[in-house]
Amino acid sequence: MKNFLSALLAVFWVVFLWNFWDKGVYALGFNAAIFGFLFLGLFIWVLFKKVAYVKSDLTWIIPLGLIVLSFALYDNPFLKGSSLLVFPVLFVIFYNQAFLKDKKTTIWNSQFILKIIERFFSFFTELGRSATSYLNLIIPVKKEKKGVIVRVIGGLLLFLLLALTVFIPLLSSADAVFAGKVQALYDFFTHIFSLPLI
Repeated sequence: MKNFLSALLAVFWVVFLWNFWDKGVYALGFNAAIFGFLFLGLFIWVLFKKVAYVKSDLTWIIPLGLIVLSFALYDNPFLKGSSLLVFPVLFVIFYNQAFLKDKKTTIWNSQFILKIIERFFSFFTELGRSATSYLNLIIPVKKEKKGVIVRVIGGLLLFLLLALTVFIPLLSSADAVFAGKVQALYDFFTHIFSLPLI
């Protein structure tokens, strides 16, 4: 369910906030407010599901909700830019704090900050499981073939990494014709991805 809702959020961003990379904060309005409420709702649902929600959590949920609502109410670029910078930081701090066992009695000191940092970076340990679940969603295969597919994808990613960081720059610096073709390809993809959806 969480994977489906996360994918739904990603699709919503792509469809309704596509112009963000061209227009910046001017593209954020009612669409950003809806996205923000869906985003907050997803994480609060997880908080409820993990039985970590307490009434005092409203002290951070309500202010974050008001920040999200401000995208729909105000058209001030400074306010939108500030909210865009402040919201993720506050969300990370308070959402991680919401999962601490002793959150009601925790004093905000250096140990608290270390706990928050530890919780924030703990998602790295889940990357493998997340990749596996997406792989199962895209390519449902038998267990014995999964290892082969994972190795193939790993090999392709390694090839891309080496090609983009070593081989293509080396060949481009050595051969002017190759450099021209790579630049033409880069210009083509830049043009394609900058086209509007409609």
